[in-house]
Amino acid sequence: MIHYRDMILAVGPWFLTGLLGSVAIQEIQPRLKRVAGQLPTIMIGAVAFSMPSLYATVALDIGIGVLRVGVVVMTAFFMALWERKESCPRARVWAPSSREVEQGDGPRTEIKSLWNRLQAGLEYSGPWFLGSCALSAGLIVVLPYEIGQQLFGQNVWLAIMGVVVLGRVIPAGTAAEVPIASLLLLKGADPAVAGVILVGVVPLPVSILHNSLGFNGVRVWGLSLFLSTTAGIIGGRFLL
Repeated sequence: MIHYRDMILAVGPWFLTGLLGSVAIQEIQPRLKRVAGQLPTIMIGAVAFSMPSLYATVALDIGIGVLRVGVVVMTAFFMALWERKESCPRARVWAPSSREVEQGDGPRTEIKSLWNRLQAGLEYSGPWFLGSCALSAGLIVVLPYEIGQQLFGQNVWLAIMGVVVLGRVIPAGTAAEVPIASLLLLKGADPAVAGVILVGVVPLPVSILHNSLGFNGVRVWGLSLFLSTTAGIIGGRFLL
């Protein structure tokens, strides 16, 4: 039996390590753009935004983690190529409106800025990650293995469609999908189902819910959906 504490201890350190790396990269992103240009900066920004999820995925399986990095990079590449935006709104920075990031030079200012970004990142991703851990730990206790296997192990394609939708609901960079994937694997789900939800949470600048889809947005959204679903199915079957 897995308890909430065990779930946090297993995934939490990887999530926090990814969050620290994400904050550090986003802090230097404006300077990086001046050196590397817009396209590499957008790609690195998307990876940086996803780092808490990527590190938590590596804790589950390093092969799926590497595959997931590839999907994020390819999606960000075509997003930058088609959209031609300054940066991805969801992959830019965690610069919270309620926390002022100090301007100026010097180590003290940079440390203060990093701390503010870290707090903002925790405010954004912490509730999703902790809530997912709590929900997964509870379902591990109350959900019978036979029901989980019937829902996610026998009706595979129906389960894949369900987790594809769930993967678009979970915000990128929160690592909330990792405890859910662990729950699925423990309850007899087909590995492809767990693979799809792990790879399917990708940072996107467009949203159906917010009606922000233009023609290029449809292409980005559709490409991301195809890449993440295909990679999740293949990765789940051969890596998990």
